[in-house]
Amino acid sequence: MFPALHPTHRERIKQLDAQYDHHTNQGHYLPFVYPWGSLGTFLVIAYLLVPHSKSAALRDARYAVWAINTVFAAYIMLHTRGRGAVAAYGVGFAMAWSIVWTTIMLVVHDGQVDFARIERASGSTGRVRQEERRQEGYDSLKSGQDDHESALRHRPTKQSNVKSRSPGNVDIDPTRGSELIWQHYPHHPFLERLDWVLDLMANFRGMAWNWRITSLPSPPKEVVEQLSKHDDPRNSKINHSKSVKPHHIFPSRDVLLRSSLRRFIVGYLALDLIKILIIHDPFFWTGDPNLPGPSYLPTRLSTSLIFMKSQRLLIAQLAVYWALQTIFQTAPLFFVGILGSERIGVRGQHWMYPPEWGNYSAVLNRGLSGWWGIWWHQSFRFAFESPGKKLVSLLDLDPTCLTTKTLQMFVAFSISGFLHANASYTSIGNTRPVRGPFLFFFLQPFGIIAQMVASKLFRAMGITQYIPMPVRQAVSFLYVHIWFYHTAPLFVEDVAAGGQLLYEPIPFSILRALGFGTEENSWYCWGGRWPGFHRGRHWWESGIGT
Repeated sequence: MFPALHPTHRERIKQLDAQYDHHTNQGHYLPFVYPWGSLGTFLVIAYLLVPHSKSAALRDARYAVWAINTVFAAYIMLHTRGRGAVAAYGVGFAMAWSIVWTTIMLVVHDGQVDFARIERASGSTGRVRQEERRQEGYDSLKSGQDDHESALRHRPTKQSNVKSRSPGNVDIDPTRGSELIWQHYPHHPFLERLDWVLDLMANFRGMAWNWRITSLPSPPKEVVEQLSKHDDPRNSKINHSKSVKPHHIFPSRDVLLRSSLRRFIVGYLALDLIKILIIHDPFFWTGDPNLPGPSYLPTRLSTSLIFMKSQRLLIAQLAVYWALQTIFQTAPLFFVGILGSERIGVRGQHWMYPPEWGNYSAVLNRGLSGWWGIWWHQSFRFAFESPGKKLVSLLDLDPTCLTTKTLQMFVAFSISGFLHANASYTSIGNTRPVRGPFLFFFLQPFGIIAQMVASKLFRAMGITQYIPMPVRQAVSFLYVHIWFYHTAPLFVEDVAAGGQLLYEPIPFSILRALGFGTEENSWYCWGGRWPGFHRGRHWWESGIGT
């Protein structure tokens, strides 16, 4: 067992819990509770469940719904806190994400009109009837939105392998289940509409939506061929023949599940090791870079400022990477492995879950832009890109111009900074939301632009062609990591100060059971207070507390 020269991270957890209890007991903040804390999201979902294709007033009401949700989310961030470092961080992140995502769904776009998803012709509930589909087509014709799709949907097919027809005159192959089509906002039945709206609100990368992010591959060829028989000009974004992507699709359900299970196990073990490193280094408890290094390191290393800074940044990066990597694997394991396409349709198909991370070669070949644009997870890419594209459209700017691309880049990174800064703001520890995470993300475009300008300059001078590719990749690697050496502390120190790195990501620790923890660390890691019912002074202050 490593000797503990400093109070363990358990002591820091108790300090943060004591701060939370003090603030809530004194009335500085209210405990964050469900369902009150999610009232704004419920309002947005309720609005989207009301068809507004026939009413201009209802369609314009989306701006009022957006404003109410934004004000409510701001109120929650200002006046409530979650108990525990991660819960507190999550309050700010979730509320900020609610503002950003509803801005995309209600302001930048009209979610009911602009979006469509890939779905079985019978619908996700299997209850889309002929008369309901025909009525939906008539409604679309009256609104002047779906003329082309309605005609394509009812045209006869010449496919020779079709065995039968659905009641809605949509071809069905009984050996493969219902044929896949583009499903726009469904007016009937209600359960189908509810499923569509919840799918839209809970989606991130849009794999089966017509807003699928550019870093994802196309659906399989056979899926695209089915969709092409019921095509719509609005859905031309997904095109199998134009798919040259850094990600790939798993070829089968078994391959996906084996890969996800392997990554989950590796991630679990990696998090166990990373957590051992964290609980022995006081920097990760407070965010103070001046604290001495862990006692298990040789004195020569633990007193080296450059080594300790580099090591701490690397551990923090690996902690974030493996935490996300591990949690990402739960989606395919649950939706594909447990539920399956028989129960949830397209959402249970293996091709719906391409890898979240790109190939690291993008960093070597493209530098900082490859890091953020390809290798790092792209979960929020659509939300980050859409406002910039809308702004370019409103200002009638040339989208291919370098100045325009720079503007879009700053908008995207500013939104990312907004998310993480609000999460920092609601943290219990002493954080610096603007001078920490927001500044970190706002600076990233400068690093990308500097590398792009230098690269173009070297090419114009004819220098690049004389530099071997391995040397160029090594230079790119060094540039990226030197850049993060100087900028990443803005983010990492703030996260550590807020207490997020004290979080226990796994329930059982193999390494602690073997004696590699501290005396206060048990092999069971999820002790402490669990979420439960909180009774407040008013009914809206009562609910499930984190």
